[in-house]
Amino acid sequence: MPKSRSGFDGKPLARVIHMATTGVWVVKRQGRMLEINGRLHWGCPRSLAADAERAGVALSDLVMNTGRQA
Repeated sequence: MPKSRSGFDGKPLARVIHMATTGVWVVKRQGRMLEINGRLHWGCPRSLAADAERAGVALSDLVMNTGRQA
């Protein structure tokens, strides 16, 4: 059985999802939306990454895109 990669806090990496229709970025870990510093969505990936780093949440480098941008 392969070992799972874990993040800064010893938990599995958080999955980054770009909700293309609305343009927001969200994060899921273990099937649940992840709240970071009181936020559930971000307007750009840089602000998401900065908040996650400050909170000690390691993000996966694979981004899920939910659809096409208009």
